Amino acid sequence: MTGTQQAFAAKGCITENFCSGTIAARTGQAVVTVNINTRDDHAPDPRMLNTAARMQIERVRQAQQGHTPTAKAT
Repeated sequence: MTGTQQAFAAKGCITENFCSGTIAARTGQAVVTVNINTRDDHAPDPRMLNTAARMQIERVRQAQQGHTPTAKAT
């Protein structure tokens, strides 16, 4: 993820019908954590998780620069 200093991603299933994916990233002085859970036998689509994380990171950057956060997932 461009501009982040550190990032960590993980996915897995807790039970056969409950899986999750998580991305934690540090940008500036903020840590952004995005977690998506599914009630299914597989973890969430990594592209969806990545898109949500990128949106949240951009919103944090906007706020850090004194702007109203307006970033949207694309």
